[in-house]
Amino acid sequence: MNMAITGSLQTKNGKYYAVLNLKDEQGKRKQKWINTKYDVKHRYTKN
Repeated sequence: MNMAITGSLQTKNGKYYAVLNLKDEQGKRKQKWINTKYDVKHRYTKN
């Protein structure tokens, strides 16, 4: 079984999610969103 996996960190509804892209042997891509339970904290910069 050879499965390719890539991933990224995304924000959704004020939370961070790890998004995994899984590709199976038939070449079909599936996405899995995993909640990290960390809130997004915005940083504001001074102009």
